[in-house]
Amino acid sequence: MVKENLSSIRAVTLGVIVGYVIAIITFLIYGIILGTTGVSEITIPTAVKVVSAVTIFISGLMSAHWIHKKGWLYGALAGLIYIIILYILSLILRGPQAGSNMLINVVIAVLIGALGGIVGINI
Repeated sequence: MVKENLSSIRAVTLGVIVGYVIAIITFLIYGIILGTTGVSEITIPTAVKVVSAVTIFISGLMSAHWIHKKGWLYGALAGLIYIIILYILSLILRGPQAGSNMLINVVIAVLIGALGGIVGINI
């Protein structure tokens, strides 16, 4: 049982890391595109939301795929961990931000992660 939990924790952690690595690479490419083309900076909020949603989905998918059971649960957990890390980084880099969107974003991240987990368990 302990070994099973350890491997589950490791799989979720690796899934979140994979998601963040993909996000970083995607944002670097997006930054190059912004700097070298005529793409407007107005697209940044939309790009951040899309990249975050896709990488949360991938985190859930990878976590559940490696665990091979309870895909929705481990995917949701990956989404929750991903968004918590994102909020901690945001607090460190930008300071406290007033807004009521935090709870909505957490729920959305958990649902996207769970959906990724459902897909991940089936591939």
